Amino acid sequence: MDSALPAALTRVRRHVDTIYHTLLAADHGLGNLGSELRPLLRSLSGKLHSTLLLSEELLATSSCRDLKDPQDPQDKTQGNRAHLAACHSALDGLSSLLNRTHGPVDAADSSASSLVDVFQTLKIQLDLASHAKSLPALERCLSTKPSPSLSPSATCPRDSSNSDQIHGPQTYQESLDAFSRALEILLDPQFNTRISSYHEYCATVKTRAENCHEYSKSAIVWPGYAEVFWPQCKHLVTKLFYPDKPSSFEHWVLEYCRQQWPDVYGDQALTPTHTLQLMFTVTESSSFSPLHAAAALGLAQLCEHLIDLGADPLQYSPIGTPFYCALVGPKAFLARTENPTLLVQLPCSSVAQAETIELFTRPAIIRGIRETAVGPGPAPAEPFPLATLSFYTCLRLGNGDSFLRMVPHLELDDSFWDMLIFFNFEDFPWVKHPSKRAWAFLNSVLPCLFDFHVARYDELHRPSILKYLLVVMRKWGLDMVKEKPRYCRRIADIDDADFRALVRNAVQLHEREVVFRLIRDPRFDPNTHGPGTRESQGTILHMAVGDDHVALIRDILDAGADVHVRNQGGQTPILAVESIGALELLIQHGANTTDTDADGYNIWHIAAANNDCDLLEWLLANDPNGQANRAACMNSGYTPIAKAMTFPLQDLRSMEADGGRSRRRPPYAAALLLLETSKGKPSFVRAPASVHLPQVAAEWGSLELAQGLLEAGLDVFGADGEGNSALHSLNFAATEELVAFLLSGGPPEINAQGKTPAETIFLAYNNAYSPQALAPRSSNWLKVDLVFTRAYMPELTEHPACARALDPLAYERLLTPRVLASRDSQGRGLWERFMSDIVFQWAYLPPWIVRPHVADSLVTAVKCLVKHGAASAFEREKGQRALEHFLGLVARWPFRSASHTPEACFADMAKEIVSTTTDFSPLPNETYLDGLRTAILCWKTWLPPILRLFSQPLPDDLRDANVLLFMLVRDAMGNDMFRQMLETLPVDRKIGRLALQYLDIYAAGHYCSEDLICERRKMIQSWSGLQDGFRSEDEDGEDDGDGDENWDDEMG
Repeated sequence: MDSALPAALTRVRRHVDTIYHTLLAADHGLGNLGSELRPLLRSLSGKLHSTLLLSEELLATSSCRDLKDPQDPQDKTQGNRAHLAACHSALDGLSSLLNRTHGPVDAADSSASSLVDVFQTLKIQLDLASHAKSLPALERCLSTKPSPSLSPSATCPRDSSNSDQIHGPQTYQESLDAFSRALEILLDPQFNTRISSYHEYCATVKTRAENCHEYSKSAIVWPGYAEVFWPQCKHLVTKLFYPDKPSSFEHWVLEYCRQQWPDVYGDQALTPTHTLQLMFTVTESSSFSPLHAAAALGLAQLCEHLIDLGADPLQYSPIGTPFYCALVGPKAFLARTENPTLLVQLPCSSVAQAETIELFTRPAIIRGIRETAVGPGPAPAEPFPLATLSFYTCLRLGNGDSFLRMVPHLELDDSFWDMLIFFNFEDFPWVKHPSKRAWAFLNSVLPCLFDFHVARYDELHRPSILKYLLVVMRKWGLDMVKEKPRYCRRIADIDDADFRALVRNAVQLHEREVVFRLIRDPRFDPNTHGPGTRESQGTILHMAVGDDHVALIRDILDAGADVHVRNQGGQTPILAVESIGALELLIQHGANTTDTDADGYNIWHIAAANNDCDLLEWLLANDPNGQANRAACMNSGYTPIAKAMTFPLQDLRSMEADGGRSRRRPPYAAALLLLETSKGKPSFVRAPASVHLPQVAAEWGSLELAQGLLEAGLDVFGADGEGNSALHSLNFAATEELVAFLLSGGPPEINAQGKTPAETIFLAYNNAYSPQALAPRSSNWLKVDLVFTRAYMPELTEHPACARALDPLAYERLLTPRVLASRDSQGRGLWERFMSDIVFQWAYLPPWIVRPHVADSLVTAVKCLVKHGAASAFEREKGQRALEHFLGLVARWPFRSASHTPEACFADMAKEIVSTTTDFSPLPNETYLDGLRTAILCWKTWLPPILRLFSQPLPDDLRDANVLLFMLVRDAMGNDMFRQMLETLPVDRKIGRLALQYLDIYAAGHYCSEDLICERRKMIQSWSGLQDGFRSEDEDGEDDGDGDENWDDEMG
């Protein structure tokens, strides 16, 4: 033993120095572990050097007799120096990590997670060895066999609750004496002086180091014995931790931190900033108490004693609350120097941290944690959530029960859920696979967190968290599909009524993860009906099927849902399917395609009405009851094909037009699909007696539908009881080919109302709108009805009649000789009926109904009628010009606005009528002049050509008509058009005088610009031959008479 021990210490120290400089040169992929090891190795090297000097001193002053063990005089064998051997082994393992050429440190590489514990243990043993009085005692300090949890071959982090006791080399009595001695040194009166300044404190430290070198060692060593010797030395410990915070306590806290972290608080610190902050916290802050220090060191029995004396376990201080200190451990003294998350990732274990945390999670204490759920981070004003910190610490300790006791009282905010979702467990050496401790913790905590969030997911508005929680659980083999007992328990904090509402709400919001857990609650019943309207009532299977959430449907079916249960509308779930996947699932679980609801709908009716070709194609290929289902009639008498043709038209009347951009296929595609396989089967195309399917095909404007119905066995050319054939249901969507096909079955007839298809093609436009949109209007509809109706009725719908303007070729096909020669019950011909019943009656339609394509269609029809001689036939028969008849209708027009679409298009119609009329003999009468009056106000563009047809001077007694004509002075008509209009009229000085008078009135009232009035005045004077003095008697000596006076009175 003479020189072996110093040599062993020298070898270990050199090994430590080598590894330290290697770490200093590069990180080698150790990350935070490297940052933790460097100061630890630096401190360990110094303690080894100190122990080496002590061994050489004892060797030089000891005799041969001193080399014997006092307890065994016969034992002269050399100790095993197990702590030095353990350090060598750990350093070798660390060296292999440093020599790696790829990737970061893995959990299995040389038990990286236990390196810190091995070196910390050796430091403690070296501190104990510094008290040795002989070489045998020194040998025993270094030769005691390490605890298995501190062995470098350990694969799991040690449990502080059973491995933090320091198994020193002394006997029990020697250890007790050493512990007592350390406390007595700390309690020495000379170290109970108040610290008044940093300068004074530095002087005290220097003096103490010279006079009592054992103080520093005592400050570090004694906490390791506190839990073991609490009964024997309680009086000493409580004296140091007296609630009033004696100065000896303040000196000890500062020295402990100085020795534990010399690079922050000790001689190696670059600046005294952190020391000054700590000094202020310990000496000046009244909020910092001995309980904070006891909690940080993990002295559970001392903490309980202080709490019993009245210490506040939730007292906030500059280093956090005592509960926060218990979570962080001794590194809580590093407040404001590092992020709390980093403090717990590579912790400095306290003596009995698990027991201390358990103390603080007792109901009487944990109840108030929420109000103080902050801890000191790097920024003084920035709180740190305790939930995240608690999770980290309890995960390291494997103490899931403590964490679950905290959960109801902690604020699980967004930062906690983000941590849990994105937390990389691989960053923590003590959590990596295959850590049994980590698995046990997560196995107990994650399911409870899942339940916690399930009960509050609607409140937290973070349902996606459940999805990520489930991913984390599956990653650790905690899949709820395995039906483990813990996943079949009742979810806490949810009563039965709330549970049922939660189930329906989760299904409605498609929260599969929530439903996944709720299914495993013993209270779950998939066949419970919910409240609500007829559409919403039913089971959760009805809801999931209606929303087409296939994954949810599968989960609910696997949970035992009944596929035959009906909702209040008599529907089974199969009648709500929206996709092939959902349909297949239901059929696999026994659903029947023959099910019908209270209205007689089967699945074919529903798919056909929804134009669901994909579903129908699957049914055509797979439904064994397809023939019967296709021939089945609803209660109202529709087969699926009939429903496919009629139902979409009802929807299109209320859908605002978008040019078909929202459709992948024609709205009647389902009907075409079914008709392809229905040839020769008239039983498949049945409808109520009031519905004539060929007329529906004509309303669609589809030649394919009409041909399909004919091939199925229907008579598409016949008429209904009102004398209407398919031709009478044509609208603007009709094509020339469709009209030709329908005419091939025979010429069109006049229906019971005396209308031919040439007229009903316009009347059918009303079918493009709902009855509410076409309801009769009162006289004040512009003031009342317009406001209501325009708020709810679209200007254009998706009905085929709104798709385009009338095809002139299709319309000309309808003008067969029989149609042109037709007469109604009153003996009226086609032209008269068209003008009176179509053109005139459309004046009463709401302006938002009659759109530009309608106006164009009217003009097209007039062109075709004129082209085929309808107007000429009217003139020959009635002896009246078609234009005069037209203007007579205009005279009774409910005039609203010259910009209104029908009125604007009538100028174009008048042009067509004028261009084809051959008999222009003047027949001026009151009807004509009334029509002309309206024409003057409405059709400024086509007024001159019309007036040119009636070139004779206007009678003197028709002054009102002339005045109306000169109202155009005020209008924005261009000057060239105004001049052209004057040139078409014979010179009339009386009218000119009235017009100039009218201009003066407008000039006085500033109703139009002076330039316009001046220009018009010149044109009127030039036309009439009047000069500025027109108010005197004219050249012929004519008196204006009463007419001008009356006019003046009217204008006044």
